[in-house]
Amino acid sequence: MISTFLVHATGLAALGLNIRGMLTRHDGQLRTTTGVAAVLWALNNLLIGAETAAMLSVIAAGRQASSVATERRPRLQVWTCASYIALNIAAAIVTWDGLPSIATGVAAAMVTYAMFFLAGAKLRLVMFAGAFLWGYNAVVFDSWEQILANVLSAAAAAMGAWRTRHSQASITRASVTMRGTATSCTSIGTRSTICASKAPATVNGTAPSRASAWNSRS
Repeated sequence: MISTFLVHATGLAALGLNIRGMLTRHDGQLRTTTGVAAVLWALNNLLIGAETAAMLSVIAAGRQASSVATERRPRLQVWTCASYIALNIAAAIVTWDGLPSIATGVAAAMVTYAMFFLAGAKLRLVMFAGAFLWGYNAVVFDSWEQILANVLSAAAAAMGAWRTRHSQASITRASVTMRGTATSCTSIGTRSTICASKAPATVNGTAPSRASAWNSRS
C-alpha cells in the first residue's frame, strides 16, 4: 500500500517538475528543474522494478548539475559530457533488459549531449525525441504515470521549443526607436543581444554629428 502510494506520488511530482522545466524559456532553469525531477524519476523507476531507467535517472540528475557547473569551461565540459555518455552506456549494459535498455540508453545519451552543448529550441526538440524513447520503457513496465508524463513532457517540450524560437525571432527582428535614433537589435546565441544604430535622426533636415547623437541619448 505504501509502495503504491510512493509510486503515484513520485510520478506525479516528477511530472509536474518536468512540465514546468520544459515550458520555461530559460535553459538554466530547465536544467535545474528537470534535474530535481530526475531524482524523483529514479525513485519511481526503482519502485516499479525498472532498474535501467532508475540508474539512468540517477545519472541524469548528476548530469543536469554538471552541465550548469561546466557551462563556462569548454574543455571540462567536453570531458564531463563524454564521461556521462559512457556512464549511460555502462548503466544500460549492467542492467540489461533488452529493448527497454536500448531505448532508455539512447534517450539518455541524446539528452546528455543536448544538455551540455545545445540551447533554446534545439535543446527542447532533443528532449521531445527523448520523451518518446522513455515512453517505450513506461509502456513495457505498465506505468501509467510515466506514460502520461512522457506524453505531456513531449507536448511541453514542443511548446517550449516553439516559445523559445518565437521569442528569439522577435528579438532578432526587433527595431527600437530611441529618441529619434532607429536601433536594430540582434540576438547573439541564446543569451546575448546587441543593438546597433541604423541611421542618425535628422534635426531641421540636418543629420547630427555622432557626438550630438550620443549626447541626445544621455
